Amino acid sequence: ARDGNAAAGAVCAPLDCAGAVVPLNGRWKFELFESPVAALRHCEARTPPRGSIDVPGAWQSQGFDTPVYTNIQYPIPVTEPPKMPAKNPTGVYETEVELPPGLKEEVAAGARRVVLHVGAADNCCFVRARGAWKAFWKDARLPGEVDVTDAFFSTGAATLACVVARWTDGSYLEDQDAWKLSGLIRDCYLLCPPSGLEIFDLSWKLNDDARTVAVTLIL
Repeated sequence: ARDGNAAAGAVCAPLDCAGAVVPLNGRWKFELFESPVAALRHCEARTPPRGSIDVPGAWQSQGFDTPVYTNIQYPIPVTEPPKMPAKNPTGVYETEVELPPGLKEEVAAGARRVVLHVGAADNCCFVRARGAWKAFWKDARLPGEVDVTDAFFSTGAATLACVVARWTDGSYLEDQDAWKLSGLIRDCYLLCPPSGLEIFDLSWKLNDDARTVAVTLIL
């Protein structure tokens, strides 16, 4: 299991000085499948990935799959509505995490939450914690966060898994002059903020003067 007390490289994360961040960068279990369906079925069977990979990093730079460079030509067929190719390389990442002493007790007492932060997953990401599906998002260059607190209520290390597909319908929107690389490509960590600091709703409305905004924040 990953030791929450061990350094895992530099991580740009808030609250780090308060000891509320557990870095997840490092070696993860990994296996590449031909499609999201095959990868998700593998997860449901609760079979650990057979290989390993460094996080963060593109899997194409670590001996898996083939890098693609695109300029004005789409790397996948253009269809309407968008349809993904039958061969859509999908990686299953898995790691085991134990919270460090002190933080573990605070989470168990309900004083802190545990949030998984994925700095970027190209091109989409499914998240699974202790065998339960938690979240899904699509955006190759923005972070995703999901509450996984309940995965740390049980004894022993918590197994966290991310399933990342190379192509989605979002690939049509993100096409640009660049290398097409895939995987968990930015820092990953657990953020453990104090309970009760969640933002439940945020809304804003442009005032009649068309220059100022009225903001409503519900905590």
